[in-house]
Amino acid sequence: NVAQIVEIVVPCPTPAEQTTLAEYFDGLVARRDETTGRLTQQIELIIERRQALIAAAVTGDLEISGVAA
Repeated sequence: NVAQIVEIVVPCPTPAEQTTLAEYFDGLVARRDETTGRLTQQIELIIERRQALIAAAVTGDLEISGVAA
């Protein structure tokens, strides 16, 4: 019924509260983006070091103590 729908009260934050919430969520997004960037750098470094380790093992440049060559 349309009359019942018209009577529904939908809470809406004040403009000041909306601004505060927007600033808060902008901060969260910025933190997420920064964390994503750091994690991406770490993954790239891990991949690079993994490749260097494999190359060293294949070419015999890797020395492991306690293991005969």
